[in-house]
Amino acid sequence: QSVGEFNVPAAMSIVQNIVIIIYYLFFMDRFGVVGLCFAFLLGWTSQVIIQLPSLKRIRFEYRFYINIREPLIKQICVLMLPAMFSNWIQPLNFIINQRVASGLFAGLGAGIALGNANEIYSVIVGVFVLSMTNVLLPELSKMFIQGDNDLFIKTLQNSLKSLFFLLCPINIVLLVFAHPIIRLFYQFGNFDEIATDETGAALFYFSIGLMGFAIQNVLLRAFYARKDIMTTMFVGVIAIGVNTALSIVLIRFGLAGVALANSISSLVSTIYLFYMLYKNKLNLFNIDFIRYLMKILISSLCMTVCMIISKMLAPELVDSFINRVLAIAIPFLISFLAYFCMALYLKLNEAVYFLNLLRGFVKWR
Repeated sequence: QSVGEFNVPAAMSIVQNIVIIIYYLFFMDRFGVVGLCFAFLLGWTSQVIIQLPSLKRIRFEYRFYINIREPLIKQICVLMLPAMFSNWIQPLNFIINQRVASGLFAGLGAGIALGNANEIYSVIVGVFVLSMTNVLLPELSKMFIQGDNDLFIKTLQNSLKSLFFLLCPINIVLLVFAHPIIRLFYQFGNFDEIATDETGAALFYFSIGLMGFAIQNVLLRAFYARKDIMTTMFVGVIAIGVNTALSIVLIRFGLAGVALANSISSLVSTIYLFYMLYKNKLNLFNIDFIRYLMKILISSLCMTVCMIISKMLAPELVDSFINRVLAIAIPFLISFLAYFCMALYLKLNEAVYFLNLLRGFVKWR
């Protein structure tokens, strides 16, 4: 990644998943869980092996040599622990949420309901947020070393703009269709309508903090690039402290209250990170950025109205997997088209860029 190669790291997880899927399909019945452990080990090993040809091509050489007195090793050790801690903010917060909510109700179990909602939430974060931050960190690090603050700010702003453009429509879908999404993926067998209601409520309130968590991950990379370990440590303490306190207070509202506590902690952490950037003379909120946020807000409101109307007008269908998909997909496509058209009308660069990509694809076909 430090030399701008992102395809090979992306292929790592694909190879591992192929190994695991092959095991599930052909060997699970014979070797069981113990064999699955070995399949995971083989999958992780394949992640190393697939990188070797590309590493050789870029003339990367590795010697098994350890010098604990090497200054850069010492620097890595100093920076590593705060980075690990800040990366574990969300998992730690989720563990706290589960502990507070444990025993909240019988049946499905509060922990399982939160876990199911968090799985949907984590997939969105993993696909759209972590992929962007992996690309962002090496670039911000180079700009900081070069002392180019203007380009540093511009890159952060452009990254956040792209994040807003991609995540806003997805966030709206999660909020409006929280229950239908849970019904689509989980409501089978013993997972009944009551379990769907509880899990859907958790997903809805988790989704309130999705944008905050996404922005937080981008801004944390800015502090990593600047080697500001104290800020990354302190934001973790704030997030966990706020989440713990609010979980205890809001548990009276059930799973919704616990999930809301998680979301509020992400939003509070994001506000603190913006403040710290401003304090370090890295103010992102210039006229251009604020104007962009207003355009995104108008486009998102247009999409929300279209989605709610299309959801209300949708006919009642016989419950089946295909109809569950259609109940989400059709309103989403209609409302996303409205979002995209409004973004084009407001001349958002990202919308124009995607339109040009689409035109290029049509011409190529």
